[in-house]
Amino acid sequence: RTFKFQQKLAEKAKNELFKWALQEETAEEEENKDNALLSLLKTNTKITASSHFTLPQKLLDYNRLEDVNQHDVHSSIVSAVEFHPTSNLLLSAGLDKRLKLFNVNLTKSIRVQSIFTKDMPIYSAGFIQKGKEILLSGARKHFYYYDLGKNELMKVSHIFGNQEEKDLKKC
Repeated sequence: RTFKFQQKLAEKAKNELFKWALQEETAEEEENKDNALLSLLKTNTKITASSHFTLPQKLLDYNRLEDVNQHDVHSSIVSAVEFHPTSNLLLSAGLDKRLKLFNVNLTKSIRVQSIFTKDMPIYSAGFIQKGKEILLSGARKHFYYYDLGKNELMKVSHIFGNQEEKDLKKC
């Protein structure tokens, strides 16, 4: 009898604990949330305590640029886009097995390089070694890295100590 009472109390507590998640928001609550978001977007105060950079106390001027890959689009899903840490170079990679590098500037973006990985659709790509190399991974046990200085794509077939991974999609 005590056990049943404990079960009922636990069930009630569980239902009460998550009750807030089941309630629908009123129109007033939604409006307050929208207003909070708008006021956050209008301010330039720090959002995180660890940030050392604050926006200037004035309006930011920006220009809409043409799409980087406007003249050289991927033939499949784009899975990675990243800017170089110190230059105007942008990488885009996709399931079409291509890594494309673009020089982005205010007037026109130009494709600098296009690299084809014949045996691996690219799920993840990013700059490493302070922007000197690019790591490419996908649904395979191997991965590639591209050396920007040498203009060379290298395949890494095995990672020592990594026996259980079937693919490296999320590297």
